[in-house]
Amino acid sequence: MNERIKQLAEQAKFMAEEDINKQISYNTELKAFAEKFAQLIVQDCMAMSDELKAQYLTSRKSTMDFDEKNIYAEGEAACDILKYKMKRHFGVEE
Repeated sequence: MNERIKQLAEQAKFMAEEDINKQISYNTELKAFAEKFAQLIVQDCMAMSDELKAQYLTSRKSTMDFDEKNIYAEGEAACDILKYKMKRHFGVEE
């Protein structure tokens, strides 16, 4: 498991513990952890989409070539579409 996954797992554990009354069963606690962990992974993926979109925007602004501007604009749009689809598919907000 890479370091980012480990960080997200720790963060999910902390978030799940905040949501759980300590007297609830282990299965409920495990379910809350799994939900928070999945939510953090999807949010991280959406953030990566935002970062890539920003790179496309920077590249689009820095070029004078019309065709390149269109290619970068299409990349920005693809990032928006991907982020929208992730939100809908997984039901996770930012």
